[in-house]
This record gives sequence, structure tokens and C-alpha cells, in this order.
Amino acid sequence: MRAPAFADVVGHARARATLEAMWREGRVPQALLLCGPRGSGRRTLAQRFAALLLGGDREGCVEVGTTASERIRHGLHPDVLLIEREEGRRQLSMDAVRALREEFSLKPQEAARRVAILADADRLSLETGNALLKLLEEPPPTSHLILTVHSEAALMPTLLSRCVRLHLEPLPREELEHFLHARGYAGRDAALAAAASDGAPGRALALAEAGFASVLLPAAVALLQPGPTPLATAAELFKALDSEREKKNLESTRERMRGLLEALQFLCGVAERGSVGIAAEGFSGEDMAALPLDDVNAARRELVLAAHVRLDANVAPLLVLEELQFELLELVGPVPGS
Repeated sequence: MRAPAFADVVGHARARATLEAMWREGRVPQALLLCGPRGSGRRTLAQRFAALLLGGDREGCVEVGTTASERIRHGLHPDVLLIEREEGRRQLSMDAVRALREEFSLKPQEAARRVAILADADRLSLETGNALLKLLEEPPPTSHLILTVHSEAALMPTLLSRCVRLHLEPLPREELEHFLHARGYAGRDAALAAAASDGAPGRALALAEAGFASVLLPAAVALLQPGPTPLATAAELFKALDSEREKKNLESTRERMRGLLEALQFLCGVAERGSVGIAAEGFSGEDMAALPLDDVNAARRELVLAAHVRLDANVAPLLVLEELQFELLELVGPVPGS
């Protein structure tokens, strides 16, 4: 059975139409850049476009349910390479780019083309970026490279200049809620996860799965409250979050911490608007009373953003949480015991 290559992609109608037009009109670039926030669906879109490049017809349809399409979805097709950061590393390794150059020098094994998806291409060192640049300067005629980035600003200008760029726009909140409803999340859980996701469907689903309304928001509220023993509070919150993780590894703990930081960012925005009388949808008067409706919520959000940076720099999650709570308390007065 054949179906449109992007049939199961949530949202991004403009990006899908652009990619389909590239295919139908025979103007597929050898280097394509997909730019969008984490969880926006960059990788899914890249994989579906790879399926189109390897086996699509002029109508933009591919065989679905076949061994080839399933292998592409799971990163197992020999002609579709997925290059990504190793767990715990801040940047893509030089070895990964060297391996990509070697693979691209070979002929396709099953299809007429080869496609490589380079995830988080904005995490390249100068040396690794230059190695990738050499590949883009003389790309093999049967190979295509799809780069995914969170922000163009972190990518070398020389790399940018060799890519066709496509930006993924945030999805409307109503569309995200419908997406979550279809996956079993409803009511407050779906509404608040959608509101906090910045329009990214993957992020909305991850927040809903992590218990955004029932687990992460209460933990974030606790961090925003003044307390006599911030270290103990941070340790207790971390222990509670860590016990919720499904996979017993550091990356899953970091992911839970990212969820907590996103809950904090969301609450600071709600409190900032609440301090000037703008009510937040889904928040009761009791919810709002638990938030600090003062004039330093913008500063709180800056501290949370800095904590995100420390977490991405491989600082231990508990240390990130402890430092953040001290910083939040210092905004409103001396830290008890300091």
C-alpha cells in the first residue's frame, strides 16, 4: 500500500509541502537544513523525507508497512545513516563525521541514493565543522545530507551557505491538545503540557508522559517557595524525580531535570503575567496564590535558562538543581544559612 510520505507527521504543513515540491520538481538539494526547537519533529520529518528520496513516486507517496520503510523509521536502513551525539557528550564527534565521509564514498546498497541525517548539527566543534564542510564542498552525486539544528546561530556561516534551509513553525495549542488527546492524555494534563511545549509536539508528549501537571509543576512550585533548608529541598525533589525515571541511566535523569526546568520557565511566565493581572488558562485562584507574583519573575526565567546551559554542559543534575535553588532564593533575600 502506498501513502503520502508525511501522512503521520504532526503539523508543519508548509514544511511538508515544500519538501514534496522539491521531490516532484526534481530539485532536491544535496544539503538540507531543518531548523526547529527540540521536540518539534525535525528528525521525524528528516526520516520521512529520506523515505521519499529512496522510494517515492511523483505524487510524493511511498510504500508503507514494508521492511524498507520500517528500517528507515528505526534507523536500520543501510542507505539511511543517522549521525548523532554520543550519550553524555556535548558535541558531535570528529569520528562520526569521518565515518560519514567514508560511508558517502561508497555506492548505495539497496536504493539509488544515500541519505545521512546529522542530528544536532549546531553541536559541532570548529574542527568537526570544517571536516563536514569539506564533504559539502564536493558531495557525492548520489548522496544527500539532512542537518537538524535548534538554532542557525550556532552553525558555521560557511556550512549555512551550502544548505537549503527550512524552518519548522510552532504548532497551535489546539492542534497540540488534539495530538495529546489521540495519545490518551486529556484535561489539565493535556492542556498544560501543550501550553508549556512552545508549539513542539514531541516536547508536549514528553511533558505529558513525565506527568507535567501532577509531578513536574508541583516540584517547580516547591522550588519557587522560600524555605529554610534549600539544599534539603533540592535533594528531596531530585530524589522524587529520579525515582520516576523509567530507564536507569544518566540521560533519563537529565531528561527529567529538563522537564522540571521547563516547568519552572512556564510557571515564571505565568507568574509574570499574573503579577499584572493577566490570568493563565487552566490555573485556578489557588494555583495562582502558590506562585510568587512579584517583579523578579523575568530574572527567575533567566536563572532557569542558565541552569539549562549548565545541564547541557554535563554538570551533575543534582548540582544544577542545588545551585538554581540558591540563586532563586537570593533574588528575594539572603539565603538561610549562607
